[in-house]
Amino acid sequence: MTYDPAWDMPQPNWVQQGSFEAGAIPPAVAPNAGTPVCIGPVAVEWLPYVQGALDQLRNPSSWIVADDTALATTLQRVDELRSIIGMATGCCDVAIRLTAGCVLQYSIDGGATWTDVAGWAANFAACVKQATIPDVPLLPPGADTAQRGCNIAGYLATSIVKAAIQEAITAYNTNLSLLQFAVQVTSSILAFEFPWTTAFVYAVYDLYQAVSSSTIADFTAAASDGTLWANVTCAIYNAIKADGKVTRANFSSMLAAVCGVTYAHPEVVTAICTYLTDLGVDQVLGLQVGGALDTVDCSGCGGTWCYEWNFSGSQAMGWAVPAGGYGGNLCAYGWCGTEVNAGTPNDYTGVDIVHSFPAHYVVDIAIFAEARTGQGGAARDVYAYHAGALVFVYHIPLGGTTAVGGQAIGIPGVNQMIDKIQVSWRSFGPPVLGATQVKAVKVEGTGPNPFGADNCTF
Repeated sequence: MTYDPAWDMPQPNWVQQGSFEAGAIPPAVAPNAGTPVCIGPVAVEWLPYVQGALDQLRNPSSWIVADDTALATTLQRVDELRSIIGMATGCCDVAIRLTAGCVLQYSIDGGATWTDVAGWAANFAACVKQATIPDVPLLPPGADTAQRGCNIAGYLATSIVKAAIQEAITAYNTNLSLLQFAVQVTSSILAFEFPWTTAFVYAVYDLYQAVSSSTIADFTAAASDGTLWANVTCAIYNAIKADGKVTRANFSSMLAAVCGVTYAHPEVVTAICTYLTDLGVDQVLGLQVGGALDTVDCSGCGGTWCYEWNFSGSQAMGWAVPAGGYGGNLCAYGWCGTEVNAGTPNDYTGVDIVHSFPAHYVVDIAIFAEARTGQGGAARDVYAYHAGALVFVYHIPLGGTTAVGGQAIGIPGVNQMIDKIQVSWRSFGPPVLGATQVKAVKVEGTGPNPFGADNCTF
């Protein structure tokens, strides 16, 4: 047998044959460089076999390299790869969650058990103290929840909104810049309560623009109009009195009520509405805190108002069949049904009427209607609209007949600004006496009645 000069191989240039028919060009980077990837968990019992498979990469014949130096580098990197795999430890499966009670926890067993993060409960509150919104104080001595809501309502209306408008008027009359106006609002009105957030910047900008681009006399008159600010106070109060404060849940209702206040100069109400909208719920939640300590009288705000359109005696009361509507005609009882699809299996009698009015905040709607035949699958619905958009739909659950002479059917949960109502009342089959009639419609809201005196009869 012939041996090579090194006396350790059977013949010159003999090498072991690896697992590959041909060599491969090695990666250009080391195993711990380049783009890392995560490999799924592998049972530790399999690691020796993985290492054995990797050992094949130590054969020089596995690689196509330029010279011995490159081969040495490649084999060194193979050893590094084997070391990384061989030194693998137990999996680190860490999950983190924040509980409903604001406790930060972690789990290392796939969520089977959770452990509180040390120091979280003791230190987190102090870390974010300046960014948290304080809750309103406890009820003032001798006051109930509604009174606290009244105090907050009056404070927001006069000390926050009215005062800002007055400062905007002063800024306009004395040629103050927008920045000077903003500084004046924070220093003289809101003091420490009003941080310079994005919400604040937009609020003062839009208010400044509203006053400077409108008739200044209208805003000047509004600033001293006690009736306007009483109405704004009542709008806020009636929206929050059940909770005794502004909450995230009632903020949209409060905003809608304020935006629905009627006034001789509507641009003033628009400015008020925009100002509160710009501030947003977080800012208002913080601003209301001082208001709980105020003393305000809301006895003039009243409770729920009610207005009824009674159609008896063939009175349309401003209601009409809409374009494309399926029917309805005035009769002695009110709006009586028109037959649709006569003589077919889909024959039904229906009233479809609509009425538009200036936008107001409405809490509930109700109709007084009669049906001597069942619904038969036809729609019995009430729709409410605002600014051309459908904002509320109520599918009346009554599928059978009503009491003879009709009955009141409540449509609860409107709780928003609306400016149009549509009533669809249908019954299966052709018209019969009392088959399908809408005799009255009413709406309810809070604060002063925008339609005049209360007149509801059902």
